[in-house]
Amino acid sequence: MPGESKLQRHARKFRECHAPGAILKKYHSRAQEMDDAKLQQHMCHVCAWVALAHSPTDAATCTGESGLSPVRLLASMLRLRKQKRLSARLLTGLRAVRAYCVDVVQNPAKQSSEDESDWQELLQNMPTLRGQRRTEQGEASDIQMNADKCNDVRMFKRARKLHASAAVWQALDLPECQAKIATHEGCLDEIVDSASAVQLRRVLYDAAGALSAPRALPKSDCTLEPMSMEAQQRLRQTSKIQKRVRSVLLIAITKWR
Repeated sequence: MPGESKLQRHARKFRECHAPGAILKKYHSRAQEMDDAKLQQHMCHVCAWVALAHSPTDAATCTGESGLSPVRLLASMLRLRKQKRLSARLLTGLRAVRAYCVDVVQNPAKQSSEDESDWQELLQNMPTLRGQRRTEQGEASDIQMNADKCNDVRMFKRARKLHASAAVWQALDLPECQAKIATHEGCLDEIVDSASAVQLRRVLYDAAGALSAPRALPKSDCTLEPMSMEAQQRLRQTSKIQKRVRSVLLIAITKWR
């Protein structure tokens, strides 16, 4: 698709393939024999499968006879990694995945009980990413020579910001969410008037992280139980917050375009 980075295209093809289990099994078996350069290259692919998954369930669902998922595969590959310098592309990919892990672990509603241990294990196997800034800067000149790698790094950075923003919103209670969106509403006119691309981009990332995931309608044959008054009030307040978030996003996107 137009505008896709190389790893975005790789992740889309993985989502659309008819036998993801076979691909996961092939990566898992070959990872045992890869040298560090090849291992890091293939880990970038798996990072994209996880960080760009449509939902945490998609990233953690086990398929095929091997019982692997992208989340389990990445945790397994991380255990094989030797203590060598990370490439800039893998570094930003792991940062994006880590932000996604934190978001999912903090919000049990985003994961099934069967997948909880897999996300926890992936988070535990993540390498220490602090202090790696020199590595990323040291490879900047090499990345500039390769447009594909440069686009992949930018894509992972955008994914990390979105996942980190979602994690921040998940940690807030309703009054804090209301105060946060009120702050955006209050400064939006000033940002639009100033035409500051940096501030506008910051608002877009932050507000996008507040969006709730779409929910499926109940099946017609399901037995529905009435909601308590407290649950109804919380649902109304959450719905109002989502409406305000969408309004902020609409104004910011219109100005950005």
